[in-house]
Amino acid sequence: MIIFLDFEASSLAVASFPVEAGWVTEDGEGEAHLIRPAPGWDDWSAEAERMHGLSREHLAREGKSVEEVARRILDVLGTEGVTVATDAARWEQMWLNRLMQAAGLMHSIKVLELEREVLLPEAQRILHLAPAEGTRGAHLARGALLDRASEIVGDSQHAEKELRRVRHRALQDAEGMRWWWLEVRERVAEALGEEYGSRLLARKGSVPPGILGWD
Repeated sequence: MIIFLDFEASSLAVASFPVEAGWVTEDGEGEAHLIRPAPGWDDWSAEAERMHGLSREHLAREGKSVEEVARRILDVLGTEGVTVATDAARWEQMWLNRLMQAAGLMHSIKVLELEREVLLPEAQRILHLAPAEGTRGAHLARGALLDRASEIVGDSQHAEKELRRVRHRALQDAEGMRWWWLEVRERVAEALGEEYGSRLLARKGSVPPGILGWD
């Protein structure tokens, strides 16, 4: 199962810390948790606060402890068979590590870059597995196939950015990443042609399993 993860943070400085954690599963189940700043978490950016709308006072009043949020993340994202992905893996990994460290917990969760490590290679893989005959995807040369996969992923991201939705809140941003993932699936299926593409979207057929959830 793939889970889309997002943190809102105090700033984009090296000393920044997470103020909200949110995630959505591939099936659309999601949750979000405000995080009460731990002792020593002093970094703060007024610009970041304007973007996510979360003040230190609000977090101190409504946020959960770092221990509670960290344990919940381990329960959900740290289980076997879960792939964690986000659109800013370097930052999300840093904030995840900072949260776990503040909670005094060890973890082995690796956050993948959604576009580079999940969507693009999986779109390329599926296009490459098109049947030898009977679909448009079967006639794509290797170079054209790679270009087509990149185009699909990029166009799907652009389409997501055009959506009218709440941004810079953890749950809503995670939901946006799931929408992007679903849009890539739809467009890859369309590129493969009606019959084969329909089987992919129905999760049927003999395609080897991959991160995107096509089996």
